[in-house]
Amino acid sequence: MRNVRSILICDIPQSLPFIPFWQAEVVLHLFTLNTDGSAEESLDDNGDVTAYSEWMLPCTEFHSLWDHLVYNEDLKSDLLNYATSAFIFSKHHIDTSVISLNRVLLLHGPPGTGKTSLCKALAQKLSIRNYSEYAHMALIEINSHSLFSKWFSESGKLVMKLFDYIRDILSSNDTLLFILIDEVESLSASRKACLSGTEPSDGMRVVNALLTQVTFSFFLSLLVCVLTTQIDKLRNNPNVMILATSNLSDSIDEAFLDRADLKRFVGNPGEESRFFILQDCLEVVPTRKSER
Repeated sequence: MRNVRSILICDIPQSLPFIPFWQAEVVLHLFTLNTDGSAEESLDDNGDVTAYSEWMLPCTEFHSLWDHLVYNEDLKSDLLNYATSAFIFSKHHIDTSVISLNRVLLLHGPPGTGKTSLCKALAQKLSIRNYSEYAHMALIEINSHSLFSKWFSESGKLVMKLFDYIRDILSSNDTLLFILIDEVESLSASRKACLSGTEPSDGMRVVNALLTQVTFSFFLSLLVCVLTTQIDKLRNNPNVMILATSNLSDSIDEAFLDRADLKRFVGNPGEESRFFILQDCLEVVPTRKSER
């Protein structure tokens, strides 16, 4: 116990009746938190565009985040069960041509409901549960907006470099990688909207660059979503999971939606969830007695 900093008891359902400790099955996960923080990386020559941020997992930034997120119904348990099953299938080399499995999760809903935080917390949770299985675990958060922020004409090239880097990481089987694409509609805009003129032309160019990885001039005529090709290529790597969020699910291309194994709506908290959120906030507020 000399080297143990803290012990956290978690994943106990609120509706679970009292069980004597000798009848309970205790599962222990021993891990060390990474304290290096996030590393921001650029892909352009000048280093002006931050393409992604990377965390080595499990890390101090996301510690206990999972337990402080409160949602309606069984959202967290559903996500955890899906991700756990997906990695079990991958570990046993399940034929994905028989059982469709892309290891792609999509959370959609109004802004401010904690979709991004939930994805980070899920990655942290899974890294702890798989701590003894991999030598290295990481979360890469793709900055979708920065890929368009400065040089629209270079967006496709930046995306190509990013996925080349991801594939290089995944070449090592002792590495577990989580890819977080926040506001995925920025990279997978609906082709129908693009063709109708409601999306910028460069957005369509990047979508096609993600999917085909070839040089093309008539991108409006290429109705194949490049992002889905990237997903299909990553599908052969058992050590990766894609976590995507969207505030505008109707704007996401159908080709990407078809690749998502699980799509869950994250709405505003209900009455019971709001109660537990406020209770959690009040518990961390210092009282006069605790200040003494």
